[in-house]
Amino acid sequence: MNSKHDSVAITRPMDRSRQSRDAKLRSLFGASLSSFMLRRDRLWLFFILAAITLVGVGWLSSNRIESMMKEHLAEQLQTLLDADVSALEIWLKSQQDSAANFADDAAVLAATEQLLAIADDESSESIPVRLLESPAMKRLKAIVDHWQDHHGGMGFAILDSQLRVIAEDLDSEVGRLKPGDQLQEMLQPVFDGNTAVFPPMKSLMLVEDIDGIPRAGVPVMFVCAPIRNAAGEVIAVFGIRLNPRAEFSQILQVARVGKTGETYAFDSKGIMLTSSRFDDDLKQIGLLVDDDNTESLLNVALRDPGVDMTRGKRPALRRHEQPFTAMAASATAGHSGVNVDSYRDYRGVPVVGAWTWLDHYGFGVATEADQSEAFKTLYGLKRTFLLLLGLLAGMATLNAFLARRASRMEYRARDMAIRARKLGQYHLDVLLGRGGMGTVYRGHHDMLRRPTAIKLLDADKTNEQSVVRFECEVQLTSELTHPNTIAIYDYGRTPEGVFYYAMEYLSGITLTELVDRYGPQPEGRVIYLLQQVCGSLHEAHRKGLMHRDIKPSNIMITERGGLYDFAKLLDFGLVKNQKSDLDITAASSLLGTPHYMPPETLQGKGFGTAGDIYSLGAVGYFLLTGKTLFEGESMSQVMMSHVKDMPVTPSQRLGRPLDADLEKVILDCLVKDPQDRVRSAEAFADRLAACQSALQWNAKDALKWWEDNLRGEEPSPAAGVTKRLEVTQIATKQELDVTRDLSDETIRSD
Repeated sequence: MNSKHDSVAITRPMDRSRQSRDAKLRSLFGASLSSFMLRRDRLWLFFILAAITLVGVGWLSSNRIESMMKEHLAEQLQTLLDADVSALEIWLKSQQDSAANFADDAAVLAATEQLLAIADDESSESIPVRLLESPAMKRLKAIVDHWQDHHGGMGFAILDSQLRVIAEDLDSEVGRLKPGDQLQEMLQPVFDGNTAVFPPMKSLMLVEDIDGIPRAGVPVMFVCAPIRNAAGEVIAVFGIRLNPRAEFSQILQVARVGKTGETYAFDSKGIMLTSSRFDDDLKQIGLLVDDDNTESLLNVALRDPGVDMTRGKRPALRRHEQPFTAMAASATAGHSGVNVDSYRDYRGVPVVGAWTWLDHYGFGVATEADQSEAFKTLYGLKRTFLLLLGLLAGMATLNAFLARRASRMEYRARDMAIRARKLGQYHLDVLLGRGGMGTVYRGHHDMLRRPTAIKLLDADKTNEQSVVRFECEVQLTSELTHPNTIAIYDYGRTPEGVFYYAMEYLSGITLTELVDRYGPQPEGRVIYLLQQVCGSLHEAHRKGLMHRDIKPSNIMITERGGLYDFAKLLDFGLVKNQKSDLDITAASSLLGTPHYMPPETLQGKGFGTAGDIYSLGAVGYFLLTGKTLFEGESMSQVMMSHVKDMPVTPSQRLGRPLDADLEKVILDCLVKDPQDRVRSAEAFADRLAACQSALQWNAKDALKWWEDNLRGEEPSPAAGVTKRLEVTQIATKQELDVTRDLSDETIRSD
């Protein structure tokens, strides 16, 4: 009995201790987990389960990241390929049109008919001599020489229906018959009345090579067009001989992926039609003869050696026995595709790529990059992930939970502060616009009561990078005190963490709205407005700051101190300090608006003060004509025109004469080479002041115009400066985000 009671007395305190411990465990982990944890012999299962869970999550995360990166890479390769193919097709079409226009020329037809008459005279035994000495031949060569000065070319030939050469730049070929069914088959579409482009091939006759020495087998390509008589019958074929090393190859070399990327063309036999960027390597591994005159163009077959020859390995099969690369096999079968899982290229190097077959031209185009470079980030990420996975998993989970909780609380606090429409001493009145980084309100200071534009950094976009960009924007802009530059009043951060700055609120219209509503502007007014913007830019450039996004919607005209047509330069969101490394945008970015973007920026050569001069010249062109410099079906066409084409003069665009001095200074701002442009904003203003129309618009004219057109009109919020202070976007290098700011499109690819 006593023993039994003693036993009960001893075990009850132990039960109470265990119950207390159980309660604590349940409060921390839940009933099911606590009951499992109480079994000490199963603790090792908990750690195994945790390890399995961690590895599983890591594996799934790694695969997801890899999948996302591959999707992104595929989009990048396809976008790059599409851009290169579009540019190439535009150039090929222009060559066809040029050849067709030449063949349709009346003088060319007359000379051709005379040469055909000589060639058909069977009674003559010296047809080649008569053709070469005929006046028609001399006239034709003069016409061709003049035409080639403007359109390029290595030479020409005209063949009759019997494939007899009746005219050519090489005298030795004149009068000869070109034998072969292959040539007849190739030219048949042209004799049927079509213009055709023939891909690069090796010349059968002696042609000057890049060293100036005539050789056979030199790479050439042809554009051929039919010559028709007055009845519309094809009587001969005109062919222009082009150098494929020039624009045909250069177009595909403009944009490449990293240090190993290349874009090239190839024919149905898998032969490269453009040069490889690895010619030196190909000579070292034996795919090319090691001499100065041998190149990959027309000499390298897209065959899979089965091994990586750049690592010193030798293929088991001879070159002609090797199969096509996976890309070449697909493309020559008429298919387009993307492969980011890797395949071996003609060197045997694992690559990723995208390709397409241009059936109407008879060749394909591919863009490729070494897999090691394309996935360099992924490989590094995997190694780091595996190394730190076991050490950081538990802490990362806890930190992520706490950080997410803190972030939500901070976001709620910021959101509540904005909902209360109160930021320090500023009261938010009306929402004016939203953009890529922030929101802009019209508000007022509690004490001063003056209208103020207040820009807020959105709570969900607040991070270290965005805060740095936001602070840089206001700090750089606040350095500028010119009256034609938007003025910054204040900058701060609320206790809830809302970043904001206050600037002057402008009531007026932008130059975009001015032209949209009232059309092209008088020369005097254009000068009047541009001179003011030049003053703003002059101050910025002297401080080493570049605007980098000058466009009509970033220039507003308003009233200040009784002065009308008072210009204000807005949105220094892309400004960069030229004298330091401070830049509120990411490196390697494409900045600006396509219709007003300088060509050197589009070519990746950076942005200097001359870029602002170009953009302002484009704004002047827009004011004078009511049209942008270039128009196209896509932004890529517009950007290509900025790089290659000179704009039509404003007077031609309008169909009436303009102030010649003004037209000249605008065009001088738009030359392609930055070194040849108007040298500074100050020089731009001086040249504007020297124009004949400089005094045809003044403050009285501005006052009268405003009274006639805008008196009593209350500008909409969209007309205010703040609507455009942040209508921009940021994108990754693999994505091109095109956003529309009224009639303008602003691009940034990061």
